[in-house]
Amino acid sequence: MKTTTALIITALLESKSADACRLSPEVKDNGERTIYRMFYPGSRYMIDYAEDYFLEAWQQFDTDQDGAHFGVWINKKKLMTLCYCEGDFILVVCTTPAAFNAEIQEVITFYSEAPMFSTLNEYNVLTRYYQDRSKFFIDTNPPHEIKD
Repeated sequence: MKTTTALIITALLESKSADACRLSPEVKDNGERTIYRMFYPGSRYMIDYAEDYFLEAWQQFDTDQDGAHFGVWINKKKLMTLCYCEGDFILVVCTTPAAFNAEIQEVITFYSEAPMFSTLNEYNVLTRYYQDRSKFFIDTNPPHEIKD
């Protein structure tokens, strides 16, 4: 059976709390953010190579801890963040763009940056390229109308 992000998210959201693999949801910020936790052995590549990764609008959030054992993803469309660490999944579901932006700020503050990639030119000059983390925020200010 192929793994999809939708299957993993459904498992996190809908499995019964009596299930040994899942903990009861934790509600934060007066219900604006809910945290779901579940253990499922595997690797981060279940998410990275899921058939619906792009269709479901997930984006990788680069950290200095990335590896087969660890990964963080953001979904602006669904107002979710997902973290995988050695079998532990942590899904945060936000109810408003403001709550989502607060979650993104916490993620940015918590995880150190790492280069997305580096290049070395013919003069042995090393250049490191970093992810633009500001792209994960949702613009909560509506565009202003221009009046004549």
